Amino acid sequence: MSARRIPVLDPARPRRMACTTTCYSPAMDGEELDCQECGACCHSDLASSVHVTGDDHARLGMLAETLTSFIGNRCYMSLVGPHCVSLTRSANGLYGCSSYDRRPDVCRDLERGSPACRAERHQKLARTHGGSPAG
Repeated sequence: MSARRIPVLDPARPRRMACTTTCYSPAMDGEELDCQECGACCHSDLASSVHVTGDDHARLGMLAETLTSFIGNRCYMSLVGPHCVSLTRSANGLYGCSSYDRRPDVCRDLERGSPACRAERHQKLARTHGGSPAG
């Protein structure tokens, strides 16, 4: 088994990627990922992590008032602590999304097991299992 280099955010250069760590994950060897056991992509320290477009806002409908917030003239999904307001966690520990059918395009576009998904897991997985989302 060989380790793969995964890009991680360089804190000195926000929004730029720098390959600074090498890691190995069993998922890299073809293990199928289960979004309900992970939840990493829904965690963030940035209030501007999930951009909501005009089409997304319209899709959210009346839920938009409670699920989104504006920073200047840009709209984002709101955070509750370290995770998206729509993230839920059941009694058996599985993650879910309370707005799944109406979720923003950025969430729809993140494919399970894609390089972007694996990068999210690498960067955030410890956070998802260290804290418990409300729900």
